[in-house]
Amino acid sequence: MSLKESVEHLKKNWRVIRGVPFLSCLAVVALGIFFLIDWHYRGVLDAKEATIRTVAEERDKANRDNEKLSKQIEALRIYRGQDALPLKRKALILLQQIRAFIKDWKDTDEGDVRYGNIQNYLKRFGLRVTIIRDDLDQNGQQSDAFDKVMYHFSFDSYKDIQVIASEMERLANKLPD
Repeated sequence: MSLKESVEHLKKNWRVIRGVPFLSCLAVVALGIFFLIDWHYRGVLDAKEATIRTVAEERDKANRDNEKLSKQIEALRIYRGQDALPLKRKALILLQQIRAFIKDWKDTDEGDVRYGNIQNYLKRFGLRVTIIRDDLDQNGQQSDAFDKVMYHFSFDSYKDIQVIASEMERLANKLPD
């Protein structure tokens, strides 16, 4: 295009060319607003991504810790299983504890004292004696006297506790070491 043609073109389209600075400014402002919005949301997205990354890292660490603890628990179960006391030994230890607990009891104790002693015995040994009785029974060691005392326990004399101790000892001694 020659200079003459360019000048003619400018004369014809002067109004359009005169409006260009306004449109240019408008485009620059719109572009600036777009970049500000984009910058803001990129910051928000970066913060969200950082939070997600942190949560994922914490989750992975918790999963690793959980696996480690599960392995430790399993190792303890195996260890405890290998270390379980034989039934005879458990029964004799319980018997020894019961005898030490009742050594100062006298058949001449008053009713309230006797009742309190029996209540304390039941709190401390009741469940364990029941478990040992069941274990002895499962291992072929049963006694009608032991069962009778366990299922028809009397709270007015020490006799039932003495029968429990003697029957537990008799049955435990029948077991192999």
